[in-house]
Amino acid sequence: MKIAIISTCAAAVPPRAYGGIELFVAVLARELTVLGHAVTVYATGDSHPSARLRYIFPSPIWPPDYSRERDHAAFAWRQIAREGADIVHVNLPDALFDSPPHARVIVTLHHPYDPKLASIYARHPHAQLVAISHDQARAYEDVNHVRVIHHGLDPAAYPLGAGDGGYVAFLGRIGPEKAPHLAIDAARRARAPLVIAGPHWSGRAYYDDYFAREMAPRLGACEGGVLWLGELDHAAKVSMLQHAQVLLMPSGWSEPFGLVMIEAMLTGTPVIAYRSGSAPEIVDAGVTGMIVNDAGEMADAIPHARRFDRARCRAQAVARFSASAMASRYAELYEIVNAAPASRPSPTARHRVGSRLAR
Repeated sequence: MKIAIISTCAAAVPPRAYGGIELFVAVLARELTVLGHAVTVYATGDSHPSARLRYIFPSPIWPPDYSRERDHAAFAWRQIAREGADIVHVNLPDALFDSPPHARVIVTLHHPYDPKLASIYARHPHAQLVAISHDQARAYEDVNHVRVIHHGLDPAAYPLGAGDGGYVAFLGRIGPEKAPHLAIDAARRARAPLVIAGPHWSGRAYYDDYFAREMAPRLGACEGGVLWLGELDHAAKVSMLQHAQVLLMPSGWSEPFGLVMIEAMLTGTPVIAYRSGSAPEIVDAGVTGMIVNDAGEMADAIPHARRFDRARCRAQAVARFSASAMASRYAELYEIVNAAPASRPSPTARHRVGSRLAR
C-alpha cells in the first residue's frame, strides 16, 4: 500500500532527544517499509526516516506552534492529493481539519482525554481512531470508533544492561503531569541515589511555576542524592537506563502510554509505576516491575527491584512491545480500512475488527 504518515513539525523524525510522537513515527515508518509498503513521512526537513520524506519547514518549530502545525498538515494534504495514498496516518488532531471526507484516515491518539480534542474527532467520523492503551480508549469510547494498538520499539536499540549503577532513575519532562518531585520523595525515603533525565521547558509559566514550587526546593535540599542530567540523546538515555536498578514512574495525570516504561524494560530495568493511566496494562507485576499507589509504597518497593531477573524482564518486553508486532497490527488495520467501502463498517463489523487488533 501507499501510506502517508503525517508527523508533527515540532521535532525531527527520529527526534534528536525528546519527542515521543516523532519516535513512534520513525519506528513505525521503518517497520512498514520492511513489510514492503511504500511510506511517505511528512515531518521537518532535518528528519531522516527510513522512508520518503516531504516537508515544508526545514527545521523544527519549537516550542510547538499550532498555527504552524496547521500549515504543516495543509501542505501534507496538498501533496497527498497530488501523489495519492491508500491510507493517511495522522498523529496530531490539527491534521484532521484539512482532511477530505473521502480520505481513509487513521488517527493515533497520543494524548490523554480532552473534551476539545474529542469534539474535533467527533466532527470527522471518517477517521479511524487508534488508542495507545485500553485506559485511554475507555475515555474516548463515545467518540467515533476506537481501536487499541500498544506502542512498540526496536529491541536492538535498547540492549540489556546490568543495572549496576547503584542508582534509581526517572526519565521524562519536568512537569506536574510527569511528577518527578514524587520520584525524588520516594528515592529519598528509600535512601536511594536518584538520576533524573528530562527537559525543563523554561519560559512557559505552566512548567516554570511547577519547577519553582516543587523541583527547585527538592533539588536544593541538603540531603543531596539527586542528580538532574537535563535532556539526553538516545545513546545517553539508553546508557542511563541500562545501569539503573529501577525506573520510577510516578504520575500526576492519566498517562496515555508511557514509552519510557518499555524503553526501561527492554534494557532489563524494571519499572515501579503508579496505579494510574496505562501503567497497570503495560507493567507485568512481578516480571517487568511493580504497581504502587503512592510515593510511600514506591519507596518501600525500591529495595525489591534488585531481585528482578533482568533478562526475563527484557524478554517479556520484547514479546509484548516489539516494533515489528506494532507495525503488523497497524498494517492489518490499514488493509481493513482500505478495503472497506466509503461508508463506515457496521457496529458489529467494527467490534470484530477491534477485538482482533486489541490482542
